[in-house]
Amino acid sequence: MTFLGMSQAMGWALLGATATAILVIFFLRIQHRRALVSSSLLWERVLERKKRRSLVEWLRRLISLLIALAIGLSLAAAFGEAEMGRSGREPRDIQLVVDNRPTMAAVMSDGRTRLAHALDRAGELLAGGSSADRFTVFDAMGTVVATATRDRDAVRDALVDIQPTARNLQLPLADEGVQTWLLTDGVGAASVPASVRVVGVYESVTNAGVTAFEIRPQPTDPYRYEAFLEVGNFSNDPQTVTITLRDRSGVQFRRPVDLQPGGLYRNTFDLTPLEGGPLRAEASVDGDGYPMDDQAHVWLPRTSDVRLTYVTETGGLNQVLGAVPHLDLTTITPADYPTVDLAAVDAFLFEGWAPQAVPQRDAVVIAPSTVSWLPAQSGEATDVGGFPFDGDAPLLRYVDLHDVAIARATVVDPLDAIVLAGTPEVPLIVTGLQPVRWLLFTFALDETDLAQSVSYPILATNLVEWLRDDAPAQSVGLGTVAVEIPNASVTEVNSGERVDARAIGDRTVFEINRPGLYMASSGGRAVPYAARLDGRGRSAVNASIFEGSDAELDSPPAARSLWPVLLAVAAVLLLLEGLTYHRRITV
Repeated sequence: MTFLGMSQAMGWALLGATATAILVIFFLRIQHRRALVSSSLLWERVLERKKRRSLVEWLRRLISLLIALAIGLSLAAAFGEAEMGRSGREPRDIQLVVDNRPTMAAVMSDGRTRLAHALDRAGELLAGGSSADRFTVFDAMGTVVATATRDRDAVRDALVDIQPTARNLQLPLADEGVQTWLLTDGVGAASVPASVRVVGVYESVTNAGVTAFEIRPQPTDPYRYEAFLEVGNFSNDPQTVTITLRDRSGVQFRRPVDLQPGGLYRNTFDLTPLEGGPLRAEASVDGDGYPMDDQAHVWLPRTSDVRLTYVTETGGLNQVLGAVPHLDLTTITPADYPTVDLAAVDAFLFEGWAPQAVPQRDAVVIAPSTVSWLPAQSGEATDVGGFPFDGDAPLLRYVDLHDVAIARATVVDPLDAIVLAGTPEVPLIVTGLQPVRWLLFTFALDETDLAQSVSYPILATNLVEWLRDDAPAQSVGLGTVAVEIPNASVTEVNSGERVDARAIGDRTVFEINRPGLYMASSGGRAVPYAARLDGRGRSAVNASIFEGSDAELDSPPAARSLWPVLLAVAAVLLLLEGLTYHRRITV
């Protein structure tokens, strides 16, 4: 017999203490007060004592005692939630580790994933043993999925939410007396300690996958890109793998390749003819049982020139901007601004002037007049030098402003904008995202010696980068992703599906359960993120320590809970005791 929530010894001690208390109370002699009575009453008491010693009276008292013991012990055992199971078995404390690395998404012959089979085995473990058993559930990375509890329904609900996203296998430490069970496909599990009970859910599958897909600028031109692609066959047999490269306009490359087990295909592609945007590499094979690595995604930055419309009365920047590569420059006067064809403009550069209405494109503004969509002007600063600046910002990368002196600058209130150079009290270069993406220089170029600095042409070249605002996607893994963009909305680029995201401080956090290309957007800023399974180890779904499925559980059968029966027995005995007492059958 097992007692829920207490040890075996404590359970039997509870029953023993209950029985002892009943016996003591039953045989406890009641001390009557002394009183003078007549002789007839005295003889009646003598006769009563003699009657009590008779056999019938002894049986009445014995039956009463047995009923009292049965009622008390039934209530005590019900209070301890007694269960009928293997004799002497103590309740177990179990750490259940569910391997949810991506290889657990491999599909077995019955059409269900390894992870689904592992959750079935977890359900079998939860169905057995005592209700006093405690379960703590971890995922492969040691994250607690369900805290230590006897509520098996709560554990089952937590198991439903497990997705194949973990990056590594990290077993939690176990205290003495705690059992650790690992449900795994055995991939990369050779170093599991002998004390861990391993339940295998493995079956070999056919698989070919993309193990590497990266883009990089060409050495001769940072605005021209090439892609490196690696595809492998991780099946146990030779396979014909079809490799496809696809962008928004359709298939750009397709080739069937025969690969031996463990064989790799590598190639480099010139992406110059392609427009910017999402680019996807695919590997397909008949009967593929592991879809997680069939695709890999990148974001190809725009390769066309930036079309900049320079609005100025003087045209003082024509010479330096005209020498900047990948910049298509058009110069107009403020009077011509209302007639501009927006379809031919990527961005505006306003010098000494700015429109009162918000421009419909990104804007760079140099020493403008007061307009409502830019920070409010509040004064003037003179002889500014030795100011701080953010050398890590893309606009100021490799730009040295330490020796630059500014004769006069307009003081503005940056509010929530980012100060790239200067101080919050005297900002000199400021950028913001509302109502459009804008970049503000609070000083005129003829009020500074910046044009004589060696950093001047570098700043002009960096300006193209700022205007382009397009970079290869940042690589992230599956699972929880935190990006340094406040309150962003996240979508999957190819499907357009919205991803649930939450803001935490200045970051946005969201969950990625499958490889893909995701865009995080906030205000006028959009940053692509490529979720992928990098590396051949992520695709080696057949590199298991098992040869086949080993999913049998050495777990005791479910114990039968007795407390409902015990409460019913106690209730019946109480009713019986009441009836027999009133009929003078028991005492």
